[in-house]
Amino acid sequence: MRFKIKATLLALIAVCALTGTAAASASAHEFIASNAGALSGRAETGTPELALTGSGGSYHVTCDGGTVTGKAKAGSQATLIETVQDEECSFIGWTVKPTPMELELNANGTVKLLNTVKFENKAIKCAWSISPVTSPSTVTFTDNLESFNANFSGVELPVEETGEGNLCLGKGKQTGKLTTSLTAKLGTAKGETIQWK
Repeated sequence: MRFKIKATLLALIAVCALTGTAAASASAHEFIASNAGALSGRAETGTPELALTGSGGSYHVTCDGGTVTGKAKAGSQATLIETVQDEECSFIGWTVKPTPMELELNANGTVKLLNTVKFENKAIKCAWSISPVTSPSTVTFTDNLESFNANFSGVELPVEETGEGNLCLGKGKQTGKLTTSLTAKLGTAKGETIQWK
């Protein structure tokens, strides 16, 4: 009898362990590329938008879209690195010029800023920088069968105001919240796909 009980307990433990492994695998996401190649895409028109809150108030830097580039290896991968180059951006009606933003997207929803991003308007002496950081916010993904969208909704980034103009928000640390939707596709040939699963 003791042997039967012990065998039954061991069987239950094994079933629980297998079930837990299956659940963990089911919850993990990945990017799957049909082949190695270059990624390209666009930031949604009217974005990226960076909401800034500093000692001088709250304002927005809004961009009129942007280009997305990157690379993917063949098969499954947990992360992708994409570079976003914003196009014309404005701050309270003034044009600001941003440097490229290099992002590491994790298929499970986390995002890292890998480089320092700067944007400024020399005429009004306003300038900001965002240092490399893993955002505490999450990114959601939408799979489009051949491509995917990365959706940023108020993703938090630490911003440092370095300008001294009267129209700036106040020198020092600010809260920045990034909103955009980035589309990524693989190559140009028929049958090339990059999916989020």
